[in-house]
Parts: sequence; structure tokens; C-alpha cells
Amino acid sequence: MIDVVDFKAEHLIGILHEGAVECGVIESPGDGVLSLAMSRENTATCWSGFAGDKLWACGGVDILWAGVGEAWAFFSPAIKENPLAITRAVKKILVDYLQNLDLHRIQCHVRHNLKPAVRFVQALGFEQEGINRSFTHDKVDCLEFAMVT
Repeated sequence: MIDVVDFKAEHLIGILHEGAVECGVIESPGDGVLSLAMSRENTATCWSGFAGDKLWACGGVDILWAGVGEAWAFFSPAIKENPLAITRAVKKILVDYLQNLDLHRIQCHVRHNLKPAVRFVQALGFEQEGINRSFTHDKVDCLEFAMVT
């Protein structure tokens, strides 16, 4: 079972130091990442998921404008222990956001070459809408997905 708690910047920093699954790299976050993470603390739309005392994931939905949000998440290698549990927890969070934040659309972007991440967002109920070419800082193409009610 996953316990969902309020997001803290140190959760994201910890995952990046450990090696975020979707990036496949261990990263030393710079000031930009730290300030972005800190700006998401104490918001109603960001979360962290723990199994016992082990951090499995953190994420959230940034509200872009009325009715539309952009989902983001980072996953610890620990999620490999029970991917179904994190899928169920994140799906429940997204359904809650759609209902309680008056959203009609949640979108996300996934690096095209991360097949497990693509399968994960599809399992959550997202549908692919297109491709964003050279979308990331390192010019990787991303697939655009959306969950629309």
C-alpha cells in the first residue's frame, strides 16, 4: 500500500540523487531544480508516495489555466517492487484532481524512448495525442498524452 503525503522539495531531490527511473540517470540537482521543487511545496496539487519509510514517487499537476492541468512525476527505483500499487495510487490521485479541481483535461509529456513510462501513463488512462519534437533540454522528442473528461 502507498501512503500519499504532502510533497516536500527534499523528496524530489532524494529521488534525483538516487536515480530517477524515468531518466535513468543520477543527477545532482542545481539551483533551478531546487527552486522549482520548493515552489511546489504546500500546494494542494503535489504529492509524495511512500511504502513504509521508503519514498517511491513524487508528482503533481500544475494548473495551466481554468480546467487544464499538466501532470509531472518522478519515480524511485523502489517502484519496481510493486508497480501495480503505485499505478493504483496515482490513478486515484488523478481522478480526485479531475473531480475536485474542476479539471476537464490533464496532460503530460513522456520521453518517446521510455517505453515503461509510456505504458504507465496509458495504464493511468492517458491517450496519446501527438509528438513534441526536441521538447526537452537535451532535445529528446516527447509523446504528448491527455486524459480528458
